[in-house]
This record gives sequence, C-alpha cells and structure tokens, in this order.
Amino acid sequence: MAAQFRTHVFAVEVTGKNARLLRFDREGAVVTSSFAYEEETHLVDFLWRFNHASSEARGHDGSVTMPSANEAAHVDTARTVLHMEPTAKVWRFEVFDEATQKPVVFYGGVLAESLSQGYLEDRSA
Repeated sequence: MAAQFRTHVFAVEVTGKNARLLRFDREGAVVTSSFAYEEETHLVDFLWRFNHASSEARGHDGSVTMPSANEAAHVDTARTVLHMEPTAKVWRFEVFDEATQKPVVFYGGVLAESLSQGYLEDRSA
C-alpha cells in the first residue's frame, strides 16, 4: 500500500461457487462471510459501487498528488536535496498539522540508492 500511496485496498476471494470481500488497511483486514455469488448479489453490488466510487473511497490517498507546473522550483529542490535522479518522479504530500491547524506540504519520492522514500518540507507557505 505504501508504494502506491493508498489508505486501503479491496480484494475478492473466489473459492468454487463462493466468494468473500476483503478490505485491508494499515490496521488489519475486514472479511465478509462466505456467500454464494451466483445466488446473492453482494459481489455484483460491490463491483458496481467500487466502479462508481471516488478515488479516495477506492483507497487512493488524496493527500498525495503530482506537483503542479507552478511547483517546479520545489520539485527541482527536492531532487537536489534528496540526491534523486534528474528525471525521478517527485510527489507532493499535504499533511494537516494539528499544532498549527494548517496544512504542511512536503515533496519527495523514491531514492534510487536505497529504494527508500525521502521527503522535503516546503516552509515557504
């Protein structure tokens, strides 16, 4: 989940004529009881709702986005400070600071040497 910036993921387990729906997050998993997918509409209902859900409801982390063209200077700084490749993908992270009651923006990405992630805080806001 962390490599794809997700808050949760869904899975469907099909065993013979039965299925289960699973939802995983960083705390664990929630699993439905097994149901006969040819007789019950749970699977079709879930897939229809999943297809029509927002990105966040499908598990995408809305606080992580691609930086806009106006943020090019921050992207270049992040690549330099974090020793990233010149063409490495940089992400924009917006995190709410409860102490200041304001969002804080970080820029970062995967560092080639260690395949870990590094972040640079934008203190200009």
